[in-house]
Amino acid sequence: MKSSTEMLASALDKLSAEIQTDDGVVNACLREAAERLRELASAGNELLECAAQPRWTRADNPYYIRKAEQAVARWKGVVK
Repeated sequence: MKSSTEMLASALDKLSAEIQTDDGVVNACLREAAERLRELASAGNELLECAAQPRWTRADNPYYIRKAEQAVARWKGVVK
């Protein structure tokens, strides 16, 4: 089953394919919006995964610290 985010991104992809424009700007904007939605969902899932770890597990574990930092950086890069 697709998430609501993936369904929206797929709908944007489909709309982009169906719209005919001379310069392709609308198509590119729709594709970009779909890709950003997917990136936000992925980064959000990574943040949730890190947050779901018990505090004693992630507090001093470089793996979870690095993973959380990377997810935050991805999130900020998409939202900019």
